[in-house]
Amino acid sequence: MNIPENAQCDQSIMEELSDLMMRINIFSQSYKLMKEVEEQEEMEAQLAGRPTKQVKMLFDVSKPNLDLRRYNLPTSNEVAVVYVQEDGMVPSRSVSAYSRDQDGWLTIYDTDPIVDPMTYPLFFPNGERGWSPGLSRIGSTRKSTRIAQQPYYRYMAMIRKNKFNPIHYGATLTQQFFVDSWAKTEQNRLKFHRDNQAKIRAEEYQELKDYVNRGPGEFTPGKQVILPSSFHGSPRHMIREYQDCMAIVTKTGKPDLFLTFTCNPKWKEIQENLNPGQIASDRPDLIARVFYEKVDHLMDLLLKKNLLGKVSAHIRVFEWQKRGLPHLHMLLTMKDSDKPKSKDDIDRLIRAEIPDPTQEPRLHDIVTRQMIHRPCGLNNPNSPCTNKDKICMKRFPKPFRDETKWEQNGYPEYRRRDDGRSIKSGGCDMTNQHVVPYNSDLLLMFDAHINVEACALIEVVKYLVKYVYKGQDRASIAIQSVEDGGKERDEIKEYLDCRYICAPEACHHLFGFSCHVKSHVICRLPIHLPNRQSVTFVPGKEKEAVATSERKGSKLMEYFKINADFKEMEANGVDISGKEDPRKCSYMNFPTKFVWSDELGKWKERLKGGDKVIGRIYAVTPSDPERFALRLLLLATSGASSFEDLRTVTDDNGDAIVHPTFVLAARALGLLKDDAELQKAMEECGSFQMPTQMRATFASILLFNEVGDPELLWDKFKSSMSEDFVFRGCGEEEAEARAYEDVREKLSRLGKDIKSFIAPPTYVLTAPLIDQVDFDDIRKEGERLIDTLNPQQMDAFRRIMEAVDDPQLQRLFFLDGPGGSGKTYLYNVIWKVLLGKDIKIACCAWTGIASTLLPDGRTIASFFKMDIKNDCRASHLKLNSKEAAFLRKLKVLIVDEASMIAKNALETMDKVLRDVMENDIPFGGKIIILGGDFRQVLPVIRRGTRKDQVDGCIKMSFLWQHFQTLHLKSNMRVTGGDTDWIQFLLKVGDGSANDEADRINLDEELYTTGDLIEEVFGQKINKFTDLSESAILTPKNVNVDKMNEDVHNKMEGAEKIFYSRDEIPDDSNRKVITTEFLNSLNTSSLPPHKLKLKIGSIVMLLRNLDVSSGLCNGTRLKVMELGRRILKCQFVVGSRVGQIVLIPRIDCYDDNNLAFKLRRTQFPVRLAFALSINKAQGQSFGRIGLWLPEDVFTHGQMYVALSRVRSKEGLFVKSIHSDQLNVVFNEVL
Repeated sequence: MNIPENAQCDQSIMEELSDLMMRINIFSQSYKLMKEVEEQEEMEAQLAGRPTKQVKMLFDVSKPNLDLRRYNLPTSNEVAVVYVQEDGMVPSRSVSAYSRDQDGWLTIYDTDPIVDPMTYPLFFPNGERGWSPGLSRIGSTRKSTRIAQQPYYRYMAMIRKNKFNPIHYGATLTQQFFVDSWAKTEQNRLKFHRDNQAKIRAEEYQELKDYVNRGPGEFTPGKQVILPSSFHGSPRHMIREYQDCMAIVTKTGKPDLFLTFTCNPKWKEIQENLNPGQIASDRPDLIARVFYEKVDHLMDLLLKKNLLGKVSAHIRVFEWQKRGLPHLHMLLTMKDSDKPKSKDDIDRLIRAEIPDPTQEPRLHDIVTRQMIHRPCGLNNPNSPCTNKDKICMKRFPKPFRDETKWEQNGYPEYRRRDDGRSIKSGGCDMTNQHVVPYNSDLLLMFDAHINVEACALIEVVKYLVKYVYKGQDRASIAIQSVEDGGKERDEIKEYLDCRYICAPEACHHLFGFSCHVKSHVICRLPIHLPNRQSVTFVPGKEKEAVATSERKGSKLMEYFKINADFKEMEANGVDISGKEDPRKCSYMNFPTKFVWSDELGKWKERLKGGDKVIGRIYAVTPSDPERFALRLLLLATSGASSFEDLRTVTDDNGDAIVHPTFVLAARALGLLKDDAELQKAMEECGSFQMPTQMRATFASILLFNEVGDPELLWDKFKSSMSEDFVFRGCGEEEAEARAYEDVREKLSRLGKDIKSFIAPPTYVLTAPLIDQVDFDDIRKEGERLIDTLNPQQMDAFRRIMEAVDDPQLQRLFFLDGPGGSGKTYLYNVIWKVLLGKDIKIACCAWTGIASTLLPDGRTIASFFKMDIKNDCRASHLKLNSKEAAFLRKLKVLIVDEASMIAKNALETMDKVLRDVMENDIPFGGKIIILGGDFRQVLPVIRRGTRKDQVDGCIKMSFLWQHFQTLHLKSNMRVTGGDTDWIQFLLKVGDGSANDEADRINLDEELYTTGDLIEEVFGQKINKFTDLSESAILTPKNVNVDKMNEDVHNKMEGAEKIFYSRDEIPDDSNRKVITTEFLNSLNTSSLPPHKLKLKIGSIVMLLRNLDVSSGLCNGTRLKVMELGRRILKCQFVVGSRVGQIVLIPRIDCYDDNNLAFKLRRTQFPVRLAFALSINKAQGQSFGRIGLWLPEDVFTHGQMYVALSRVRSKEGLFVKSIHSDQLNVVFNEVL
């Protein structure tokens, strides 16, 4: 009763219990009470003249570099077990007792049946024995009557009708009993692994075979296996689960929804089953059972009743908070038909606002109790989510938003309107800014904290999966010795990495509930070099292990064998119809068609269920180059019948070459980086005998690839790259110097200096070798074209020419004209007329594809050296550079597609020209001709809302007031003379054709119910088909990819597949992200990993390779020849139609759409039979197919799509709706 915690206890009851235990409990009679031991310690301390020590265990999270998701303070008065771990293992434990009959301390291990009654006498009042290894069932007919530890404690926790179970009445003692029971159970499981696996060894097959052949020697082969990944909770187990999850993501795509479900201790199922006077924490067994049942109900709603939509894949993991409550993390990947595709879909699924208390009173009550992020930050610095800077790590409060901000591949910011609703919490007003996102239906059904988040960004996948599989809770503890009175005397600076298990978690494990559940079965596939498969054996039985391994091959060897057998059957004329051809499956996809039999050691054809099976080849680090290369080959090929088959690669001449190593074979296929590949690419390029294109290819290789020795590459191919200059009469040294200068110019246009790669030649050029420009002929051509202008074009032309002649007149013009009104034609007339007068003029456009339609067109970013990574807010142009000198001489600048120019870019143009001209006149006093149509799409603002897009438009710039608008209204693109169609297009553009729902009705004859591909491209598509004037347009890239795949499959001709090499330059991510996951990533800025091409395919360039030569991002090309390292293509748009270009494989990077920087080495092209509507802006076609599997989603898309075709008769529309959405932002018109 002297213990402070017992001050409220009834002394008479305590004395009665003590007397009772002394009478009926043998252990109370046999051992001293702890009080007696303490009294003895006090006596000894007094005799020794030293103070009595007390030892306390204090939780401490001040240890630096702790993962605070796992190491944090308990938030309630709960009982938990904390024990030190080595590599995630549970240490052995024992109990020390002081015997009355014997001197000193006795050690009693926790497997002894007397441990439980000694530790918990109130639960075993008569001293009944607890669990022991020899415990068995009485009268059981089972083959094994032994009772394992987990079933025993599960039995002890059961509720039995009309039978009193003291374990359910112990409150915190009950918690302690459960956590102690699970700790002992897990420790004894580990002990089993120690005791048994210490006898088992593992060795490579060849090493073990050699040992058997030479006989016993000095050394015993093999290594001990201590703790396998099958041991739940171990680090190896968590890594395996993480990689399995990534395999599911690789197959099914990024998750769409992230759900966290937390147990509510106030549930009636818990409250109604508590005994009188109990609270929920007194019954961890009840919490565990009820929550598991609730999760089952939730999964039934999600997977069978499709509450949030149809689910194609899911991953769920149980965790436990420091206050003891279980919660569930779940990733849901929805089927394509039910994926969130718009902000309206997000708003339908997820809310982040306080409901109206009058209209939704119950939901309002649940949200205010369960879904409010409580005060933190400066309002509550002690909150667990507050960092050292007094800022909420969850970024609450969130900003108010009138509408959800979201892209299909963007990060969602939910609608949080400032509607005045709030509640009081901790003395603070909590508004919609503090609401944790939720789904209304789930809250109403479960009355619990259920956080639902849309996770559309690819970049969140790695973080979500790592969070879900972060491992068990842990605690950092410090051991302190303190004096009486609690004053610190001597702090021992010793931190222990400890596992933390609360009572509900212990019950969850004891009851045998699963902790990790996945929608797919993962078949893990070993990978090994020839005769290097792992063999487990017991020392002394090595020969038997070798014989077994020879009889039962590894999964990889049997994969080879079944392919070889099938090939032999086919060669021998055996009927193989109706059989699954294994040669069509890669090793990783093999388990979807075949199932492994452990008993037979063979693959058998799978009869069903393959759609829910995923193969995963074990990860291999690049530091093991041969196995890493073997893994790449297995991923990229199918049908291999041997290791030699994998090392066989067809060379450039079509001969099959057997490479001595897997590394060399992988290099030959381009799967591993090799400088020799760049040399071979240049050799392949030289075979086309096109020095100009060879220099462009060389510049691209220098610019985009990591070249080990650029000087060597230059020296080897400089003669081939300068042949055209020799042909024009230059000497060898001069020709090489001019080739060097040409490469320098190409690199300079893209912001690179050739001197950083290659030293300049010694030969000094005195004058550029250029074709003489006949200004008189150009002037005459310009004057002839003036007569072809229509009245509106002529008026605009006259005003601009007057400004050229008179510096006092208006110098800034905006040429406003709808698509097809002849803006580009007028640009060409102005360019020819001014160039004929030897007046400096330049043409630019915002996009690369638009710049190719202009004479000597350049992109604005390259022309002004803008910093693209900083949203073009600054320029790298040096005032003493050649580019600055050209700008000083420049008098007129034409800039097309002005509606797509970002406001930042226009203001940077102005700043650069003012700096160059050293004045404060807008644009330095230059004549600026902006051309465009604000009915078309606006600047792309990443993750931007309507307001963001409008604010980013040049009309919102302070410079816009200085521009005079000149109008072009006649549509020259429509050749059919259909004035009604022209007027309809304008009404679509300004929104006047819209009904109340912002939808428009198209003529019925424009719709097609047939095959859209045949309507646009014809029934027969081959390399001779002219596809340059035809295209299919659709709003989103995902639909573009699908349509391109369909057209490619319909096209005749042999297909060639080019595989990319995917890497992560950052070493920190290499260990957790597999190659196949990188291969599965498909962003709009990267070429596909698996690039399928045919001769005649239409492709689109994805990088600005050589803007001056028309090779810009968005340029459409036709494939003429398919080399191994070079594509020979032909322009199909712009002034260069018919010209030949060479496209090399380059390193393409993407870090905008991912959580890491991905380097993909591939031809920088995508199929372009179909284009996104945004990419089509600025181009015109003879035949257009408009495919609308879903509505357009932003301003101007419908107008752009309809106005790309020259004639109404060339337009074919296929849509799921009878009317079409037309998004128009009237504020920018």
